[in-house]
Amino acid sequence: MLFTGTVRVRVLEARHLRPTEWSRRFSQNEAATAAIDSYVNVDWDEYPIGKTQVRPKTNEPRWNEEFTASGVHQGKAIGFSVFHSCVMPPDDFVANTRIAFDELKIGSANDIWVDLEPHGQLHVVVEMHGTNVEDIHVHNKARVFKERTNAFNDRQRRGAMRRKIHEVTGHKFMALFLRQPTFCAHCKEFIWGIGKQGYQCQICTVVVHKRCHEDVVWKCPGNKADAVEELGKEIQETGAGRFNINMPHRFSVHSYKRPTFCDHCGSMLYGLINQGLQCSTCKLNVHKRCQRNVANNCGINAKQMAAELAQLGLTGDKMSIRSKKKPSIMTDTSTDF
Repeated sequence: MLFTGTVRVRVLEARHLRPTEWSRRFSQNEAATAAIDSYVNVDWDEYPIGKTQVRPKTNEPRWNEEFTASGVHQGKAIGFSVFHSCVMPPDDFVANTRIAFDELKIGSANDIWVDLEPHGQLHVVVEMHGTNVEDIHVHNKARVFKERTNAFNDRQRRGAMRRKIHEVTGHKFMALFLRQPTFCAHCKEFIWGIGKQGYQCQICTVVVHKRCHEDVVWKCPGNKADAVEELGKEIQETGAGRFNINMPHRFSVHSYKRPTFCDHCGSMLYGLINQGLQCSTCKLNVHKRCQRNVANNCGINAKQMAAELAQLGLTGDKMSIRSKKKPSIMTDTSTDF
């Protein structure tokens, strides 16, 4: 179902927020529940609606801020992305979620506690005024180029795309500028280029090529356990719902006699002795800080497996993990909006 009309959103509060593994990658002793300076970006189908104020030094922030999007046209979902405000940009990703418009009631205030991925919950109130249309009718229409007025002045849209989150099998990939030579964890080749050459998961810190991120088939180990149970209808029909990789590595401290790169985050293992960990079975080399984020894919050739699955019409982006559990909606038509 696609929605056309006006959406009013009130972001109330959040709870159980905590830094991701990516933001703690250089601070192994930092508490997982360290306080953050959080704010929320609200969008529909990646078109920005608004941004809340920053609430410093708390894991349970309260905003109570309202935003309105009056030009929603054939929208699929409304998105909420929580970020940690950093002194130097870009800001760190904390968690996000998307709610399909067809899960909400039109004409009444939907009071929602929705689960965030990978951690936390967000309390919002969403009110919709408009109509829902079947997606099939939209696709049956002839595709006609439609000129947009002030397209080059749409600065908000261009800004939103720079912070796009690519969700693939539970991973939350974002474009990354690499300041040192880095290996791709998928194809095991160097990542070359100028600008934002690679994609890094904000949860488990794995780094891959832009061209490889849609082929990643192993599930993100840092995502919620209850978000790894259901795939889309298309995947279930092809039998991909039974596909799973769970082969733990056997790591031990190892000293390297030549320069070696981490097979997870792609950067070099520094030091003279005991620079990192090596799997005794598949010889995978990782930083000590990366061990807790490595997926259970020992002995699996990810590139070859992705190629075999691609022949069956299956890629990582089609196998993206979505939580089956719907948001807890408490409809209250008397809500003072």
